[in-house]
Amino acid sequence: MNLKQLHYFVTIVEEGTINGAAKKLFVSQPPLSAQIKLLEDEFGCILFRRGQRQIQLTDAGKKLYDKATVLLEISRITQEEMRECAAEEAGTIRIGIVSSVVCSMGTAWIADFMKQHPGVRFEVYEANTYELIDKIRSDILHIAVIRTPYTAMDMEIKPLKSEALVSIGLPSLFPDSRATVSLKDLSALPIILYRRWEKVIKSQFENARIPVYFKCVCDDARTLTALAGQGAGIGLVPASVTDMLTDSEIICKPIEDCFIESRIDLIYKENTYLPDCVTEFTEYLNQKFLTYPGKK
Repeated sequence: MNLKQLHYFVTIVEEGTINGAAKKLFVSQPPLSAQIKLLEDEFGCILFRRGQRQIQLTDAGKKLYDKATVLLEISRITQEEMRECAAEEAGTIRIGIVSSVVCSMGTAWIADFMKQHPGVRFEVYEANTYELIDKIRSDILHIAVIRTPYTAMDMEIKPLKSEALVSIGLPSLFPDSRATVSLKDLSALPIILYRRWEKVIKSQFENARIPVYFKCVCDDARTLTALAGQGAGIGLVPASVTDMLTDSEIICKPIEDCFIESRIDLIYKENTYLPDCVTEFTEYLNQKFLTYPGKK
């Protein structure tokens, strides 16, 4: 197995056909098929079956695709870092940021740091907390900015900011014009929340002996705020997410008897080398949050 074979395999999967992959790679079909046959012979299993319109991955093929995309990305990153070393360039910061942070604060950090350090290049990965943790473990990312709750005992964790959960939605969905809502109020409303928060928030209602029904769960802050803006329900979000609201009709109300907090953390691999530009950026974030409104 070599990287060229993996590149061929990934291209076939992403194009859906050997013919489509051959055109994209500017090679003929026979040598492409031959390389896949070599992979299958080496692994002792079929990677995909040819369908009438496109290939169908086997279980082995799905596993190889997942691993191959990571290996190819690591290869690309390694080549890039070596070129930067040879050219004595400032370097690249590979950072992962969850959607609720990148849309509310993350873009401002990056833009400001780029102005201060014009030679630094950023690669920004947006995914959920656990996907970003996996990318750090795979050495695709240098650092990530994520939210609790999560478990990552093998990571260095630098807490940046804690904030309360708030409710957002159209005024017509709230029971009255009060500035706040209670858990009891929310129990009668269609609630939209992050999937990772489902158990935590449910336990908060259970501890208060209040029944609750979650109308919708999702993985992305942008999806949640969009649904709230469409009147689908009341969203429960960390307070800073309100900074990304574009619908002027959406209002925000603190939850008076909810004591759950969401913490924003900066994480990276334990005992790992971080390029100078990454270290500078982590120091920049630490200083930024020392003076950030609502810092706890």
